[in-house]
Amino acid sequence: MKAFTYSIDVLSACNLRCPSCPVENMREVPTPKNVMSPEAFEAAILKIKGETPGPVKIDLYNWAEPLLHPDLPRLIAIARRHGLPVGLSANLNAWGGLEEVLRQGPESFQVSLSGFFQETYGRTHAGGEIETVKANLRRLRETLARLGGRTRVRVTYYCYIDNLGEDYRRMRDLCRSLGFTFLPLWAYLMPVEKLLDVYEGRPLTAQDHRLLALLAVGPQEARAARKASSPDCALRSRRTAINSDGSVALCCAVYDRRHNIAPDFLAAGFAKLQELKYSHPLCGRCMAHGVHDLFLFADLAAWNRIAAARIRPRSVPWGLRRVGWYLAVKRRLERSALARS
Repeated sequence: MKAFTYSIDVLSACNLRCPSCPVENMREVPTPKNVMSPEAFEAAILKIKGETPGPVKIDLYNWAEPLLHPDLPRLIAIARRHGLPVGLSANLNAWGGLEEVLRQGPESFQVSLSGFFQETYGRTHAGGEIETVKANLRRLRETLARLGGRTRVRVTYYCYIDNLGEDYRRMRDLCRSLGFTFLPLWAYLMPVEKLLDVYEGRPLTAQDHRLLALLAVGPQEARAARKASSPDCALRSRRTAINSDGSVALCCAVYDRRHNIAPDFLAAGFAKLQELKYSHPLCGRCMAHGVHDLFLFADLAAWNRIAAARIRPRSVPWGLRRVGWYLAVKRRLERSALARS
């Protein structure tokens, strides 16, 4: 049985200002500044463990940078003590207490980036320093080797039209040399609210338009590439997002807290939260436009064909084509299983 995942933002801060992310492109939206205490975190973990049917996984990230949390090793230790696997994701521009974090044995660690050279990386990971990231990747490998750690490391490389050449090859080769999984994916505009602005005809900012010009597959092209909209969304059926103040977001892909489904995770039961997700009007609008399929890369093989025409004479990297084929087969199998059920 596939694990139900809880995405928990253990604080509400990030050290970068990426134009594809709502931390930067939705600055006007009020976001309370919070740091989740170990006590509040453990209370949430106990509730999760006690009421979630089936296996559970904890992701200590959503929109924020978890390595900025001063008690992150303690949080991981709490989850591990209660038998729950933990995943982390970071931009790795800060090391902080990462060695102690790794001592606690997180199951997985994802590093998100978008270039090998500062000129390209700095456009889409604004405020970041790629040389710091590369140094920390090497330090990460050395630390895991020294500690005998079994944390799986994946580097997710977000592909734009300007980082598919030498940037792509050099970062791929660095990851291979360090023994880290290198996963290329096409970049897209986040969050759900921004994509709905595009699809429902509301104006975007100049910064949004600059970001769209860097995408190999734009939102309208992505929507046109859909073969069939999935009848459900794994981001609501198999995942719950908890904010740093303990409130519950509609979805891990929705940013504005006015769409929250509950003010206090501890006071709302599992079944009730699922009911609130499925009845929320924003969820219906998202599904109607197929945004749920976009966020899950359901049509990545079709995106590859669209991107190939745009980036010519360059070709779509083999890694992206391989991921596209894998996801296409996975989608067919899931739809076949759904049809039989």
